[in-house]
Amino acid sequence: MSRFTTVLGAVLLAFLLTVPAAADTCSNDPVPAATLLVPYFEVDMLDSDGVNTLFTIHNAEPEATLAHITLWTDWSLPSVTFDVFLTGFDVVTVDLRDVFVNGNIPITADDQSDVMDSISPHGANPEWDGSFQDCQNFFPFFNNPVIQGTAYERLVNGHTGKPVASAGGQCLAADLDDNIARGYVTIDDAVRCSIEVPPEPGYFGGNFPVASDDNQLWGEVVYIEPGNFEMSAMPLVHLEADPEINAGAPWAYTFYGRYTRYEGGEDHREPLATSWAFHFNEGGPFTGGTDLVAWRDSGSDLQNPFGTTFTCGNGADKGPDWWPLEEYRVRCFNESESFVELCDGPEEIACFPLETQKIEMQSLGAPWSFGWCEVDFEGRIPQLGGPRPQSFVAAFHSAAGLFAGGMPATELAHACDAYVGVVFADGFESGNLSSWSTVFP
Repeated sequence: MSRFTTVLGAVLLAFLLTVPAAADTCSNDPVPAATLLVPYFEVDMLDSDGVNTLFTIHNAEPEATLAHITLWTDWSLPSVTFDVFLTGFDVVTVDLRDVFVNGNIPITADDQSDVMDSISPHGANPEWDGSFQDCQNFFPFFNNPVIQGTAYERLVNGHTGKPVASAGGQCLAADLDDNIARGYVTIDDAVRCSIEVPPEPGYFGGNFPVASDDNQLWGEVVYIEPGNFEMSAMPLVHLEADPEINAGAPWAYTFYGRYTRYEGGEDHREPLATSWAFHFNEGGPFTGGTDLVAWRDSGSDLQNPFGTTFTCGNGADKGPDWWPLEEYRVRCFNESESFVELCDGPEEIACFPLETQKIEMQSLGAPWSFGWCEVDFEGRIPQLGGPRPQSFVAAFHSAAGLFAGGMPATELAHACDAYVGVVFADGFESGNLSSWSTVFP
């Protein structure tokens, strides 16, 4: 057994042992869910020892299911989508280097497309198998690469910020000029096979939906960089579905709310938090420092997702008209409770300008080696009538060649909540609680 397999197994065991028995649809808890979010990925297209991202999808139930996977760029444009079939209690691993470099996807097939039970075996449990509508038109993919031609060009050029010929020479992502493919992934529990994406009408609800409300998927993401002997893993972002989470609920803005607002919020997915806290290490044994992964909700509501493109480039006058995104506040504290405001100034120096990104903590300019930060994306999305933008933040700490570890940040405020902002003044250790006050904008 390889060292990687051993470490990954330990990570999975720790994750399983910490899954809570009950869930809260207004908190980021790792329980079986209807939608999974890979908040950020990166794949070095040129160096096999460079950064890569893998994620796993697990079925928590004995009933078979479909996972509908959509890859999005850092400008939140979809590039490709595909389905994977899972028997009861199955697991599928997606290696994004294999997807981007070779055009390969996991080969799976439902019961009707795999009558010999050789592609997606159910073992001694035939009741764990199943068939799904329209999948006979998609499964089985006997031969990789599945992603070819214009679809492959859109995938590779789209996620590296290069002009996409099949999109009229326009771009789908920021060009960071390093041949690293970046973006995020959504994975929806599905009732039929399709190539549709969440912004399309009818994807949720209606007479012929793609997505289901079954909370049966769970998973994790692994970031590896073989050249630096580094690996980090954490649970995926688990988004539960609940029929009561819709436009009639107090938290009308759902996870897919920017797309489904025209359809009454029928995605039923819980929203994410709006502000976060995390610890950072930039000294001592932490030679690699702290990196932040931040996924953000711009509020852009695509009506024609595969037909949308933007002017190529990496400046404020390029790309979508909503970027760079700004932060309400980034404030860091040291171990003596002194604090400093970061990311102030014009939008050109926004710290987290894209829908998803990895940022070196050192680049934010905190004057200390150790401490913690509050990152507040609080605000309003005018084009959507004022809902609060949701987000996700995780912190990864490393010492190059020695160790690396990552974990989700701590939620401070949630899109479900009425806004309460905390103003910090005197030190916490003094016990002077009068130094805490709330602000209602």
